[in-house]
Amino acid sequence: MLSAVPVQRILEGIAESLRTHVQPHVKDKFSLMQLRAIDELLRNLAGRLEWSLSELKQEIKADEELLAQLITCGWDDGKAHPQSLKSELHTGEEALEYRALLLTRIADAMIWIQTKASPEAQMIAVEYLRETNDRERKKLKSGMYS
Repeated sequence: MLSAVPVQRILEGIAESLRTHVQPHVKDKFSLMQLRAIDELLRNLAGRLEWSLSELKQEIKADEELLAQLITCGWDDGKAHPQSLKSELHTGEEALEYRALLLTRIADAMIWIQTKASPEAQMIAVEYLRETNDRERKKLKSGMYS
């Protein structure tokens, strides 16, 4: 669920962490130059990359489906059911903004699930979280979380 955060902020955060937490401990000049090159690369890429719009739309679809299922189970946050804006989302920034709204509603729904929901709603939420986790793990390039 990294796509809830703009790519630019993630890359800038990594670069900042390297500068503040790693660089002070690097004593070898060659390694220090490599670290500085990585820092510069990350900062230069930060303003040039954005999340894949098609990937964000897939995540939005899953989020909307979850909310629709929870509404049929009795959850009501007093807000209108989110209308799919997929046809209106032309940039990653627009999709991130809409997804942030969906994630806020999902957070509210999770509180309801923990306190008042039926077992059916709880199972729907567990399945959503499991599918989201599995989808994210498949994207990882390392075997660290296999």
